[in-house]
Amino acid sequence: MPSPKRLHIGVDVGGTNTDGIILDPNRANDHGITEAITTMMTSAGVAAIDVASVTIGTTHFANAVVERDARRLSPVAVLRLCGPFSKHPPPCIDWPDDMREIVLQHYALLLDGLEVDGSPIGDIDEASIRAECALIAAKGIKSLVICGVFSLIDTVQHQEERTAEIVRAAMPAGCDIVLSKEVANLGFVERENAAILNGAILSFARKTIRSFHEPVRNLGLNCPVFITMRGVAFLVGNSDLDEAIMVVDIGGTTSDVGLLQANSFPRQQAAYNDLAGVRMNFFCPDIKSIGLGGGFIVRCNTSPIHITMIIGPDNVGYKLTKEAVVFSSDVVTITDCIVLSGAATDIGDASLVQEKLTATELAECQLIIRQKLEKIIDTMKTSLADLLVLLWASVANAIGAAIARVSAVIDTVKSTEGTSATELLKDICADAVARTVAAGASEETVKIVEMETLPLQYISNKSRFIVRAAGDFNYSRASLDESPSSLMH
Repeated sequence: MPSPKRLHIGVDVGGTNTDGIILDPNRANDHGITEAITTMMTSAGVAAIDVASVTIGTTHFANAVVERDARRLSPVAVLRLCGPFSKHPPPCIDWPDDMREIVLQHYALLLDGLEVDGSPIGDIDEASIRAECALIAAKGIKSLVICGVFSLIDTVQHQEERTAEIVRAAMPAGCDIVLSKEVANLGFVERENAAILNGAILSFARKTIRSFHEPVRNLGLNCPVFITMRGVAFLVGNSDLDEAIMVVDIGGTTSDVGLLQANSFPRQQAAYNDLAGVRMNFFCPDIKSIGLGGGFIVRCNTSPIHITMIIGPDNVGYKLTKEAVVFSSDVVTITDCIVLSGAATDIGDASLVQEKLTATELAECQLIIRQKLEKIIDTMKTSLADLLVLLWASVANAIGAAIARVSAVIDTVKSTEGTSATELLKDICADAVARTVAAGASEETVKIVEMETLPLQYISNKSRFIVRAAGDFNYSRASLDESPSSLMH
């Protein structure tokens, strides 16, 4: 009988560097790390049959938005089901101008949608939808967003779903259709924003996830691939302090700040979240990101009066080791500044950058970096009390990915007219547990970790239920053929 799979591979894919580790959950945490992902399979002498899972944490999708990269953001068409309402604010009205120009290429206001009590504003007009689809297809747009007013409480008309069926029949094959009710929560503008942004990165996300699966297959690993949001959350469990910890992840493209609660779960967004100036309201950890990373290009404008240092927004990205000054090239980056300051002595050749920046220019650059980090850290604090901040933790994100648990979240609106909220919550919890087990968790380890009931205002007998379940990975079920669709936390 073959021995059970027990090893885990964790990968942190950033804009500049990729960190990888092999972790044996049966050994102490400080003995399982070997080499980076590119050589760890051979250097560790690990057989592919022993690997139970590959878990990847990445900022690729956020980076595409932060960088306003038109190569990775697809043009989107929006069909808004609103009737005579919301005509004046068009889609993406609160977006940064450069983002809106890249993403929003077509929109139409259709005579559908719901009133606040769930009654229909108007019937679906199939002819109008088909006419809009013809215009969208003529523009070559392959990503469509359908967003209906109060669609989250639409348990009878199913207008977004019915519109999607018409669109699917009218559009050429291969088009992506995003329903806003499947992406975000109540709050029309924010839900529409989230759906549009989802539609914009969907094609890139699909290619990226496919690129994650291919090396797993090429290495002969017959195991599922997970995407995680856990990162350095495991560090909270290693702390003797029963308190939250703020983590600053300074990567090659962005600096991300999050708050880990004492139970090692990331703090969730209270109501709305902001990504690169786009306001949304879907379920996600409370993380703030700014364009600041090791690959950012540093420029100096010197005048007789003062020195002005300009950092970014362009960066060398994964070409850092070929274009940065410390690696014998000629592009001054933040990494060069860090090396010159003496904060990183094991990166490149510090002597190469000494002639590129004076002491005054270096000090100015350090001041700008510190001010940017201090500002975003302060925005994440909810009290005046001191808070432990982790600024450096090596390959902690990769370790956190490897030991991440499996989770599932249900965020739904239910009618409490015929069934009590307690009974509905019980059924939703059971569904969350079942989804977590289906995603690859061991049933006996699954627990409800978050549970919330929010009665909806202005609507009688309807409540919003949010339930999250999490459990340990079930090693006995690990195979590529059973690769789950849910995400690890």
